[in-house]
Amino acid sequence: MLSGLITYAQPTFTTSFSPSTIGPGSSSVLSYTVTNGPGSTVRDITFTNTLPAGVSLTNPANIVFTESDGTVTAPDGGSTISFSGGKLGTGASLTIKVNVTSSTVATYTNVTGDLTSSLGNSGTATADLTVSSDNLGFSKAFIK
Repeated sequence: MLSGLITYAQPTFTTSFSPSTIGPGSSSVLSYTVTNGPGSTVRDITFTNTLPAGVSLTNPANIVFTESDGTVTAPDGGSTISFSGGKLGTGASLTIKVNVTSSTVATYTNVTGDLTSSLGNSGTATADLTVSSDNLGFSKAFIK
């Protein structure tokens, strides 16, 4: 006999860079997307992402988050992005965007911390950012 317990899938969690290849000193938009499936509202959506060494938030970080539920923290020039207190209805999604930069030529693999919520642990999300000397970068200087 079934106990009547209904379980729902955890929300999906993805991250990406756009563009995924930049020149030294250029910037890329780092996006996070959380999508809730059918069945139940999800609450207490939380994750933290410490950027790989050599990658930082731009100054300003240009946070884009248009949802009313949840708080994004991404200090200008810093290396940690965090989100807490998120809530999504059935079939809804949210997106967070910040700008990042790097001056060192390399490929950086960004692995977030686990996304947790009232429906459980959705795991991490991963994306690569390539900084290539084949792409022109830029820098600013102010002369007195």
